[in-house]
Amino acid sequence: MLEIRNADGLMLELPADQSITVELNSTIFDTDDVFRGSYSYPFEFGLSPHNCRFIGNSHLPESPVATDMKVSVRSRPFHFDALLTFKTTGNKANASLLIDLGELADQIRNVPVREFVTERFFVTTDETGETPSMRKLATAPPSRYPCVFPPFHNSEMVDAEFKPTENYKAPTIVNVCYPGLPEPVYSNTLHGTGDRLLVPFIYVGWLITYICNKLGFSASGSFFNDPVLSRLVIYNTQTTPGLTVDTAGYTVEIGRHLGEYSISEFFKALRSYIGMSIDFNFTTRKAVFSTYKSLAALQDYTDISSMIVPNTEGVDKNTGKGYNVKVSTDSSDKYVRYHPFPFDSNEIQPKELKTTFSFSVGSKQNEVPLSVGTIRMDSFKSTNDTTPAGPSWLIPAAQQSGNLADPFFEKSANYSPYFDSNDPDMIPPAKNSWGLRMLIYWGLKEDTAGNLYPYASSVSYDSKYRIFGDLSLQPGEPDDIWNRYQKAYYEFLASSKKITVLSRLGLGKLSDISPSKPVGFKLSNQVLGKYILEKLSYRLPSSEGYVMAEFEGRQVVPKTMNATGGYDGKLVTSWVRLVMENRVQENSNENGSIKNNYADIVAYIWKDGLFTEPEPNQGFQIEYRKTVDDYDVNAIPTRKTTKHSVFITGHRTVVESHVLHLVAGNPRGLIKWTTWAMLDGEGYRTR
Repeated sequence: MLEIRNADGLMLELPADQSITVELNSTIFDTDDVFRGSYSYPFEFGLSPHNCRFIGNSHLPESPVATDMKVSVRSRPFHFDALLTFKTTGNKANASLLIDLGELADQIRNVPVREFVTERFFVTTDETGETPSMRKLATAPPSRYPCVFPPFHNSEMVDAEFKPTENYKAPTIVNVCYPGLPEPVYSNTLHGTGDRLLVPFIYVGWLITYICNKLGFSASGSFFNDPVLSRLVIYNTQTTPGLTVDTAGYTVEIGRHLGEYSISEFFKALRSYIGMSIDFNFTTRKAVFSTYKSLAALQDYTDISSMIVPNTEGVDKNTGKGYNVKVSTDSSDKYVRYHPFPFDSNEIQPKELKTTFSFSVGSKQNEVPLSVGTIRMDSFKSTNDTTPAGPSWLIPAAQQSGNLADPFFEKSANYSPYFDSNDPDMIPPAKNSWGLRMLIYWGLKEDTAGNLYPYASSVSYDSKYRIFGDLSLQPGEPDDIWNRYQKAYYEFLASSKKITVLSRLGLGKLSDISPSKPVGFKLSNQVLGKYILEKLSYRLPSSEGYVMAEFEGRQVVPKTMNATGGYDGKLVTSWVRLVMENRVQENSNENGSIKNNYADIVAYIWKDGLFTEPEPNQGFQIEYRKTVDDYDVNAIPTRKTTKHSVFITGHRTVVESHVLHLVAGNPRGLIKWTTWAMLDGEGYRTR
């Protein structure tokens, strides 16, 4: 018997032979802008006096506006919670059930995260008490608290036109701290000083947990157990107003430091960025966030081999799917690494960071634009000593307009009040928007002098270019998120075949089937396979404790796929550096007024990023860019840029021999100038 009861315990009157078909969907297969929930196929019920009471007489014109009803659906002993949505016509109602994520759709679709999150978090300046200070937050386990305050560089945080005093110098380092041992020292800010900027970065894991708890769910899954993903933090440009002397601290309005994206958009962005299944179960009140990487490695599975109906399997032909995954960038961030003017620089330039990235798998290229990006890293003089001889630290670097909440900046173009003037509980929009970008907070790491500071980064090495982690968010690094998470996920989507099979499921086993756990069974070949659920359709009520169900899924690791995603850990430790050697100068004309300068361009492989320990046992393809500037009589250059690829092996390889790199002389001065810059590539690092 099928029972549908409302919150008051009333049972919906249905015909004795009434049945409904339920469709359970996974979110891990969605690469578009859709978040597919689970639901029932439409069914009807009559508007009897009892059923009218069941729906609260919402069919009457004078009744309040009808809303979806929370109901419990039972076919003993199996049951689940759902939303009953319906539309009445005449003496009947057309209805369907929204289940799990389908039930949540309206709650998360159009609600901005910055408005949904109302958490207020007090940060103290007292290091002796239990209340967290910025220094305590810097050393706390990931996601224990909502936020952390790592230093970063932003040259346009304060607009250049803001000059409250003649000698005012706008700060460019946000979250100023002074590296030290055993811990750094933070510089707190007071209202109205204008010399310190404080911006908390919000932990992704904390934010997911907060959203789920507020929706009535407990959050769990492999995402939270991943030692690196649990360190993800969200970058933003919104400052706090600063501390007050009365409270010896300040309150962080967490929502103010989040973007304009909705909860649904945030979850979809994470799904595509990491490759993740997001499974809400309304009956158990659990939300499970499982990465494809963890599902592929999971040994446990739900075994339904004994319940498979023989000779019912179908295998869809693989149509040769493919994906072109486009990396997200924030157009408001104009930061580029400094390339010195030719006359005061070397011909070998710093590594060129690509402005756009895309990665492809499979044949047919369906575009997948990612909505999560990251921040570039660059080396700056540490706050301890800014002289040329002083130590350096590696910190995130941006060049975009900030949002300044301190009333000191009230006349600044970047002033962005922390509270709505008419309603203190209202979150005003940010003056200058920012994209959804993330960093990894690695805890305390050393600057080049060995002093510790809070380190948020998009790479897995420190200020001394020592590799300590195994995930970078900066595209192009050999351990970037494409190689570590995304590639395997999109290869799985591109190369896996859809399997359909009928099964006679016991109601107990039906409760065990979930998109966040592989399902195992044998087909006619008697080989046990493990599959990720894509869709499960079944009809209620049950018959003798069983339901006929159609299972659709894909093999967890297709036979044609490398489950590691192509990541080769041994290559990540190799660094490549281009240098210019064997310089030779020759006269270009008879009187020697014009000089031709030649040199060898040499590639070195090192075991470390400071280039102190040679690596003699590696070999791989490297890429570099060559730029030639030809100057006319008015010193106006014509530029030609070419990309080169060459295989190097051993510690030292000459990639270009006796190449012309500089032509200069009277009366024209510089005539031709050539520079080289390394590019990111597979299997090595460069800087």
